[in-house]
Amino acid sequence: MSFVPIIFGKKDWDNEYDLGPKYKNFYCPNCHNYCVKPVKRREFISIWFIPIFPMYFGKQLMCPICNWRQDFKDQSQLDKVAAEQVIINKQQQ
Repeated sequence: MSFVPIIFGKKDWDNEYDLGPKYKNFYCPNCHNYCVKPVKRREFISIWFIPIFPMYFGKQLMCPICNWRQDFKDQSQLDKVAAEQVIINKQQQ
């Protein structure tokens, strides 16, 4: 009798959601750095390191320093966040 381990887990992929310099370096409410950027996120359950079942497809704002994330659905929500960032930048100066 032989033993074959079944290795499974979760695999994540983040791709840049490139929209131009207006949407780069947003303020992070968690770690207070200016490094939040929009990304396209995909999460899968994987078996033997092969992605099998999709768990999540979407767009998120992500901070690479503290791994804070917030979902957004469309361009209008991202424009709203960009407008709020202008107000935050004025308050910080």
